[in-house]
Amino acid sequence: MASRIEIEREALSNIQNEIRLIANDLRKKLHEDSWEIFDKQRPRLMQELLRQLREDIRGWKCHLGETSEAFRHWVETNFVIRLTPISDEYGSELSERYLDRALDSYSRVVRAFQDRLAQEIEKALHIKFPGAKFEVKIPEPKKPDIHIGNVFVTPWEILWFFIPMRLFRPLVNRHFINRLPWDVNINLGRLGSQWTEAISNSIEDIAQQAKVFIQQEIDTVENLLTNAPDHQSEIENAIGELGTMKTNMTRI
Repeated sequence: MASRIEIEREALSNIQNEIRLIANDLRKKLHEDSWEIFDKQRPRLMQELLRQLREDIRGWKCHLGETSEAFRHWVETNFVIRLTPISDEYGSELSERYLDRALDSYSRVVRAFQDRLAQEIEKALHIKFPGAKFEVKIPEPKKPDIHIGNVFVTPWEILWFFIPMRLFRPLVNRHFINRLPWDVNINLGRLGSQWTEAISNSIEDIAQQAKVFIQQEIDTVENLLTNAPDHQSEIENAIGELGTMKTNMTRI
């Protein structure tokens, strides 16, 4: 039995590699799904923002500096209003889907390991070994902050007094309208990337919990065999307690 434990310990690196491959595959699919999900929101978001901008821009009658500041404020305000429900709905949906997949995949790896170990224990000691229950604390992904970066590449405020807005206002307004798709793409992409990173971190956290759990199972059985080699009844009782033990991890 001790030799079997040593084999399982040596095979631990293979199990860890399997967990790492699962994590990498989940992250790859997550990246693809995240891009697709948030990109699908682009036409509707663009239509809503464009309609709102065309309506609001009519009221901007000041000089270029104040008009550019009005547009900056408009972008920050309206993007937050429109992006927040998109983030809450689709980000949370993506998170739940992939964290459930991660938990299911890692649980299968843990269960397969426990089944192999249980077979060897029963063969050597004629003792049933159910193993501890693998319960995971699923970390809540950090919710992205809806932050809008600098709206302008050129400091329009410095140039306002050179431009007669009475003549050039239609041109300036057209510039704001034409750059709106760029702002939509940038901020939707940023939102998707933030969700991808946050969920990936949670996937990795669950993977680490699985690795630690498997290591602890090996250590526990090895300690029982090392400390009580001639006391099968004590080992049986200890393993029975191990089977009902929980890891003090609850889902949040």
